[in-house]
Amino acid sequence: TPDKYLKNPSGQYQYMHDMVDSFAAWGYMWGEQAPLVALIDSGIDQSHEDLEHVYFYEAWDFVGNDDTPEDVNGHGTLLAGIIGATADNGVGGAGLAPRASIMPIRVLDQYGEGKISNYVKAINFASQHGADIILLGFAEDLYASTLQNAITEANGKGKLVIAQGVRADQLRKAV
Repeated sequence: TPDKYLKNPSGQYQYMHDMVDSFAAWGYMWGEQAPLVALIDSGIDQSHEDLEHVYFYEAWDFVGNDDTPEDVNGHGTLLAGIIGATADNGVGGAGLAPRASIMPIRVLDQYGEGKISNYVKAINFASQHGADIILLGFAEDLYASTLQNAITEANGKGKLVIAQGVRADQLRKAV
């Protein structure tokens, strides 16, 4: 319900909820299990106070090659908050899908740089481990056939792959 996010300190400033009509989506999933979102980026600070109710699933770090993808520059945690920040807890804002489960996958180093081979591995990992939505949080202008093939294969398995990289002012001009 819309009033749930207004109880968070930053709720009144979260114009994104109106832009994408997230309240309508909340009506479908409030109290139910939302899709599993694989967040491929710089990792996630899983102890962040506004992510306390997020279920983190099958995490992997392709930079450190372990199962603890700690955020090394804050970007992944920011995106995790946009996706699933806890609503109605009096902290920060509310995510677009506050009941979301997130699969944190780290592919970026502390400078926000990564390798195409790790992007491909991360997409394949997310697809093979049950992600419904795969969010590519890195914003690089690149093309590689191996990356395109991984995205195409994930789409073929019914996964929704979303890539960030368009600034809001560019998006508004394109719409």
